[in-house]
Amino acid sequence: MIPPCRAGGRFRSTLGQRLARAGASLALILSNAPAFGQALSLVHEFSARGGRPLSGLIQASDGKLYGVLSSGGEGGDGSVYSLTPDGMGGYAYAEVYAATADDNVVIFSGGLLEAADGGLYGATIDPDYGAIYRVDPAGTFAVVHRFTSAEGSYPSPLIQPSGGDFYGVTGTGNGGTPFAWTRAAT
Repeated sequence: MIPPCRAGGRFRSTLGQRLARAGASLALILSNAPAFGQALSLVHEFSARGGRPLSGLIQASDGKLYGVLSSGGEGGDGSVYSLTPDGMGGYAYAEVYAATADDNVVIFSGGLLEAADGGLYGATIDPDYGAIYRVDPAGTFAVVHRFTSAEGSYPSPLIQPSGGDFYGVTGTGNGGTPFAWTRAAT
């Protein structure tokens, strides 16, 4: 899931221990050079306490890059973040949403999807069997589906072909179960 940027380059999110620094950290790296072997430049560095990016980035229709941290946020329960182009080749980091224990979601496990309704959708692998959540770019968060044992658990990142149903795969339940989920009208 590496969407092209407006300039024709490609974005990549990479996990990497930066062992040269005390208190190892994780780095998010941006490549504006699509050809293999060209230089990468650091966009934002996450501290070991600040979160672990476990998936790629998406570029939403608002021009920002969005991603998830499995242990980000003040309580370490996960977060959704954005990187906004600053007009000078850099990016400004912002936490869009930080999960809390009250949300009853743990471990934002996959990437985000910008759906036809403009919301950002993603999956968690806990609690219990996992969940699908929606967050808008302003930070309004809601769990929109909780998986049951009959549906399987540990849902994969979602896709939404042609703006209709959402599709994914659960990692358990008869060896993994493809699913379709229809967002209820609000």
